[in-house]
Amino acid sequence: MKGFMKKGAVIIAAGMLMTGCGDSLKVLTESEEAMIVNYSAGTVAKFNKHQQDGLTVIAQKEDAENDEDVTSQDEQKEEQQNPEDVQEENTTADTTQTEANQTAQTVESLSQVLGIPGVEIQYTGQYEVNSNYPQLNPPKEGYTYFVMNFTITNTGTENVDCNITDKSPVFAVSLNGGSSYKNEFTILPNDLYTYEENLAPGVNAETVLVFQVPEADAANITSIQLQAQVNDVIANIAL
Repeated sequence: MKGFMKKGAVIIAAGMLMTGCGDSLKVLTESEEAMIVNYSAGTVAKFNKHQQDGLTVIAQKEDAENDEDVTSQDEQKEEQQNPEDVQEENTTADTTQTEANQTAQTVESLSQVLGIPGVEIQYTGQYEVNSNYPQLNPPKEGYTYFVMNFTITNTGTENVDCNITDKSPVFAVSLNGGSSYKNEFTILPNDLYTYEENLAPGVNAETVLVFQVPEADAANITSIQLQAQVNDVIANIAL
């Protein structure tokens, strides 16, 4: 193609030089020759049916073909991935999760889970089932509030900052051996989940945990199972 364009440029330039009604041939400078060659090349490319826009189209076509080749090779690599490798990756992920569960430390009390030195937290043995609990919106349809009462005690000889919020605990309750339900986040000032107070020695603080449970489960409670977790420390407490 380049040779064809150069030949066309030479023919056009020669034709222009040979016309002139008998006048002597004009000697062109190098810059004038370059202008004629560039103009001629563009004219030839313009009327070339095999190339619409000169060299630009060819370059774009070559780049597109290269991109398609790369994409095709990548797709083939994905399709040819060994199924055993995929299975091994999934197995590794499952194993990692299992190992994480196995490394969790199990303790026996709520105080141990929350881990605040000099502070003891105990369930009082009292609970309330109420669908119209003060300062709370009504529970969702078919559910009721199950409210458990806890006592926080400073058993030491110095004041203690009892900041349970920073512990980011997770609480869940199961009634009668059924499904577990996580505690509600409330604005109650005595919510154990968000309790933050400075306790003087020997002082007790009365707190609650609020859960939404199915009305059917709360109708006849025969057993209560409380689970508490902070990071990798877990307690399952039968109450």
